[in-house]
Amino acid sequence: MKWIGPIFKNAGGWEAFVAYESGVWYLDKENPIEIGKSKSAVMLLPILQKGYGEDFSTQIDILQNGLENNGQNPELAYEFPFYVPVLAAYKTMPNWANFAIDWLPNLKLDRESALEIFDACHGYGIDQKVRQKTISFINSWSKERGFQFARPKC
Repeated sequence: MKWIGPIFKNAGGWEAFVAYESGVWYLDKENPIEIGKSKSAVMLLPILQKGYGEDFSTQIDILQNGLENNGQNPELAYEFPFYVPVLAAYKTMPNWANFAIDWLPNLKLDRESALEIFDACHGYGIDQKVRQKTISFINSWSKERGFQFARPKC
C-alpha cells in the first residue's frame, strides 16, 4: 500500500496516514483498517477539529498531493469517506458533533446517510444549537431533493 499523510497528528502524537487501494480507503500504516470498519471512525475524529485536521479544503489538498505523488488520480480525494468520522461524532461522541457540523456541507450525502445524521443529531448529549443547525442543514438538503425527514411523535 502507498500511504498518504499524515492527514493529521492527534493529541497523543499518533500520525494518521491513509491509503487508497482498489476502491477502498485504509487508515493506520502499522495495522491497516478499512475506513468505516472497526475503530476507524473514532480514530479519524481529530480530522474534524481545527489544530488537527483543520478543514475540508486542507484535507483535500493533502489527499490530492498524496494521491498524485503515489501515481494515483488526485480527484479520488473527493471520494474520501469524511462521512465516517462525522457520523461517529453524532452517534458516539456528541462533544465532537460541534466540529462535525462544519463538515456537513462537504459530504456527499445520499438519502440513507442524511437520515442517519438526522436521526443521530437527536441523540442524547448533542448540543441544542448543533442539533438545530444540523436539522436545518439536513432539511434544506432534503427539500432540494423533493422530500423532508420528520421525527415521529413520541
